[in-house]
Amino acid sequence: MDIHQQPVRVKRKPSKGIKAWLITWEGDDAASNGRCKVVSILPYRTPDKQIKFILPILFCSEYNLILPGKMALTAKPENWPGRFVDSYDYVKPKYLYGEYRHEYLFARVVEDLRCEETTADSRECTLTWTEPARYIPVPGECTASDDPARIVNVGFNVFKRIEDETQQSYTYRAKMD
Repeated sequence: MDIHQQPVRVKRKPSKGIKAWLITWEGDDAASNGRCKVVSILPYRTPDKQIKFILPILFCSEYNLILPGKMALTAKPENWPGRFVDSYDYVKPKYLYGEYRHEYLFARVVEDLRCEETTADSRECTLTWTEPARYIPVPGECTASDDPARIVNVGFNVFKRIEDETQQSYTYRAKMD
């Protein structure tokens, strides 16, 4: 290559995001605590059992617990501070742990997850992803009024989609001390 020749810039297609476990702070008081909403991003192949194991640990490490609250991790898991809450989604696993409605961790598998730096400020990044659709069990038989496009069979169970997939984003700016 001639040293005077300028390199040619190739336009890249927008990258398709990844599928991953996304763990975030949620709840009425989660936004006012000043910390980053995103707690962790893990490979989507991480087993549910490991996700359920790590949630109390993440909660206790980041939540403003006094020392006795942190000591609770040495107790049996059923005695850990906070608690698991049923997410009412029976098709794709979702786990909630903590002070539900107040401040809790929400773990779920999301798709098309990607992170982009703001060009004007390298300390600011935006995470975007697609939240999965939500389902509820259909008791008994489906009726004629049920939209067949919203019905899913999982094994011997029938579920109805109550919320479609949604695009979400979160922008965080790292603080400088």
